[in-house]
Amino acid sequence: MLEKRLADSGNWFLGGLDFARWITTSRSLIWLYGMPGCGKSMLSSSVIETVLDYCASDRSFAVLCFYFAVKDTKIQRCERMLRSLIVQLLSQHASTPQVLESHYSSSIDSGLRPTYDLLITALHQMMSGFKEIFLIIDAIDECVDRQVLLAYIKKFTSRRDINFHIMITSRKESDIEECMKTFDNDQGVACVQFNTDVAINNDIRAYVHNRLRTDPSLNQWQRVHPQIEDQLTDQANGMYDTHPINTLFTHILTLSARFRWVVSQLDSLSSCVSVDEVIKRLASLSLDETYTQVLCNIREEDSMYALKILNWLACTARPLVFREIAEIVAVDVKRSTRLNPEARLKEPQDLLEICSSLVSLSVDEKTSASAQEKSDSIIVRLVHHSVKEYLVSERILQGHAKRYGFREVEANTTIYEDCLAYLLELCERSPLDSSSNPLDEFPLAEYAARYWTQHARVVERDTSLDPILTVQFLTKGDGLLNWIRLYNPDKSWEGVDFERNSNSICPPLYYASMAGLAKSARLLLDRGADVNVQGGRYGNAVQTAAYHGHRQVVQLLLDNGANTL
Repeated sequence: MLEKRLADSGNWFLGGLDFARWITTSRSLIWLYGMPGCGKSMLSSSVIETVLDYCASDRSFAVLCFYFAVKDTKIQRCERMLRSLIVQLLSQHASTPQVLESHYSSSIDSGLRPTYDLLITALHQMMSGFKEIFLIIDAIDECVDRQVLLAYIKKFTSRRDINFHIMITSRKESDIEECMKTFDNDQGVACVQFNTDVAINNDIRAYVHNRLRTDPSLNQWQRVHPQIEDQLTDQANGMYDTHPINTLFTHILTLSARFRWVVSQLDSLSSCVSVDEVIKRLASLSLDETYTQVLCNIREEDSMYALKILNWLACTARPLVFREIAEIVAVDVKRSTRLNPEARLKEPQDLLEICSSLVSLSVDEKTSASAQEKSDSIIVRLVHHSVKEYLVSERILQGHAKRYGFREVEANTTIYEDCLAYLLELCERSPLDSSSNPLDEFPLAEYAARYWTQHARVVERDTSLDPILTVQFLTKGDGLLNWIRLYNPDKSWEGVDFERNSNSICPPLYYASMAGLAKSARLLLDRGADVNVQGGRYGNAVQTAAYHGHRQVVQLLLDNGANTL
């Protein structure tokens, strides 16, 4: 029943009059707004599928979409959206449009990337070749340069030569709301503002209402049915707060997570033996209380593993797959043998038993069947942002789960030390050459090689930790050579190459400067590193530091005699 309701949860919109008018009326715009987690992105995907079906028989209709991702700030920009839309339009053209060929040739001749205005011109000229344009933009409130995006939307909707159908989703932010108010009056655009919270609220309330009357263990408490229905519905939708600290349920990420929370609370209430117990249990509901209870229920023998996993998931540079998480618990920087293969997690279920409902597992459907068998396709995440928010908050330190609290810089320190320990251990256990495949035997190697400097930069900036570990890794043994074979930050597009030799390696100071590791660079200089030694894609240490925007490192190198010529 729950799965069916989740599958059908968008029908209230797709089958409604507003959507029907939008899809059939040119120069129309719908703004879907709602709280975080009400299912806007899920609904956007359903809209895209519906529109694709609607346009399938007419090649003069173009369907475009863009999701402003939560984590990737490179994607959260208006210019990135424009580039994506151009690529999508190009794939729907029978041949490469002349305007695109012209702009491409100009960019090649000048050696410069197309300007923002040029991208807009090219996109609009390409759009004018289609009879109808359907554009779905999800989560515009996550856009880093939101005012630029809103200005573009207003500019786009002012054009009379493009028949557009635009759907925008976001939270109800004041600047977005003010922008939407201008369309009907100033732009001649039919704009519909649709509050998704209302529909989702009704969806959840209907489920609770039905469960209370069909579940015998809940039906007996009819006197408090209205209270149960109101509180669970309101709290699942972020409108209920009985606590002085900010523990609103607006932090639940997905629509399915809201339903799961409601189901779990009803399951809990079904075990009550009296009305008084039901009332007391309802009074104790809060998100912090839920997380505290989950953390305190972690077995003592698993607590160390759980803390490390939570540290990694809270501050990882990219989503991790199960094989990588399984490896993390086997790393111990304090042991002489830094990696214990016997400590690796064997099954995803082991992870769920350790971290319970704080983590979620999902399958990447793009991976092959063989990869799935290796657990390369099982992506592990914190179940929601609010888990991290609670773990790094002061609130957790005041409660019974304080042993699991940490600061972000502490989590980055853990990841940084684990990555370097892992790379050092890998060097000792397996020579990195073409005769072996360390990435298969050591699944955390790719992450460690690619991202250790990112975590090290946070650690050096925000702690007093001695950079000796970084300097030792860069200067002693085969650590530097093996790192560059796994991942060469100077030529990141080349990928793994076990044939790279010492002649292709730059001085340690060059890599420390490129990564913005000011403390490591200072220690290398104190140990006699040549500040002007040549090498690398950018020529020398000060040039690569300047190119990557590391002002502190640039100043350090200049103070030590770096030549900028």
